[in-house]
Amino acid sequence: LSMGVQAQTLWENFEDVRKCTYFFENGTFVPYQLNPDPSGVNTSLVAAEYVRDPGAPYDVIIIDNPMLNLTDYITGAKQMSINVWSPAAGTTVQITLENSILAEPANYPTGRHSVYLTSTQTSMAWETLTFSYFEQPDASVSSDNVDRMALLFNPNNTTNETYYWDNLNGPELVSDPCAEVDTDESVLN
Repeated sequence: LSMGVQAQTLWENFEDVRKCTYFFENGTFVPYQLNPDPSGVNTSLVAAEYVRDPGAPYDVIIIDNPMLNLTDYITGAKQMSINVWSPAAGTTVQITLENSILAEPANYPTGRHSVYLTSTQTSMAWETLTFSYFEQPDASVSSDNVDRMALLFNPNNTTNETYYWDNLNGPELVSDPCAEVDTDESVLN
């Protein structure tokens, strides 16, 4: 019996939903590129284009976003998903959820709460990929103290392939403290 668990929050669709703050990327990231193939599971006009940096085996796109408790993602009760257009089938796509204060580029596994994996099943066509929990590199990072996502296309390789992605669904986000507050024009920030 398949339960069909779903991601909880649409983080980014490059059209009318943008809940992502992009902190760093190794390769070339173009967030509003024409969709190379507006058909199948992604008929939108725009998507993100990402060209891997061949000099960075663990090439990443870093997204800062404080998340709510991640326990359900470790147990598999909830899952994340993304639409991907890949040049090759069998390509690994990875999400690592991190604590931005603890995780630094050269101190793996410190600060890495959890790793999720999926892989492409087709080439040069859109597909929806669902991530499965893989491991918890640093168990000292609590499930309610994570504020960064690292997105990796074809990790541990030195290719310069081009990927397109859209409709990133991730964990629930910490609420904006100003979301329910009336606007006061006399206050600048």
